[in-house]
Amino acid sequence: MRSRLAGLFLMAVLSGTAGADPGRWHETLSPHFQVSHESAFAPQGFTLDLEKLHNRLRLDLSMFAPWMAKERIKLFLYADQSTFLRGRFNPPTWSNGLAFVHDRTLATFAMEDRPKLMQVLGHETTHLLFEGYFQEAGKVPPVWLNEGLSMMEEDGPAEAEASQWNAAFEDLSPDDIIALPRFVALTPTKDLKDDNATVMLWYVQAYGLVRFLYKGRSRMQFFNFCAMLREGKSLDDALSKVYRLRGLAALEKEFRASMGRSRPSARASLALPAAPQKAPSRAIPRTLKTVDFGRGGYKSLVPDEKKP
Repeated sequence: MRSRLAGLFLMAVLSGTAGADPGRWHETLSPHFQVSHESAFAPQGFTLDLEKLHNRLRLDLSMFAPWMAKERIKLFLYADQSTFLRGRFNPPTWSNGLAFVHDRTLATFAMEDRPKLMQVLGHETTHLLFEGYFQEAGKVPPVWLNEGLSMMEEDGPAEAEASQWNAAFEDLSPDDIIALPRFVALTPTKDLKDDNATVMLWYVQAYGLVRFLYKGRSRMQFFNFCAMLREGKSLDDALSKVYRLRGLAALEKEFRASMGRSRPSARASLALPAAPQKAPSRAIPRTLKTVDFGRGGYKSLVPDEKKP
């Protein structure tokens, strides 16, 4: 969710400073990660959690990054958020994690909430693997596809149904979603800066649409779809040749049908806590639960009656 220019700048910072202040870092190796941690020891059980994450992502994404089976991913684990924000990578103040595709490197900080830390790493590692696949061909993945896949991979299969992204998507009705021709053309951080409600809806819809394409068909179809986009084929062509769908109109029809639930719309309650919007009488009042993870500052929407 950070801008491309910011990503390139941070990549340059990484390349130029990766060997800086070596006495500050301690190293722990696992089969698939090279962890440089600021504290004297890595958190207890952390490398085991990393390998579990790697195994899950390898099952889902190794088709995009076959190198991940044999090469280690570099991870800089700061002791806390304050040292992370002051550190060499100069992250935005809202960031909990960064991914540097060119150097196959991640950066984040130790968190008391281990599940949240692993969500951050799942999100950022997916960006690293998926963006790297497109970068090999000198391309950039569609924003909606890149973000939706990274959100989907934050949680493992056992947690997916209970994830906050899934809960937010399940609260939508088919009438809530943005028409796909407009949706796929949007870059929310650029095009929707002053429209927080639509920003929230865009991210939830990206999660739902990628899950629909990935989980609703075969994994090889999803890979072939992405491969065609990387080759420069249009979205309509890729949908037609891989999914036998006649462009975005046909995809939108199937996507809406897959959401088919006869219940009220909650669209009007998509709002930031600081600027709540009045929901219509049919809607379930909801407010946005904000978090500062990864590439964005927003996580999901929580029905008011379910909030603690």
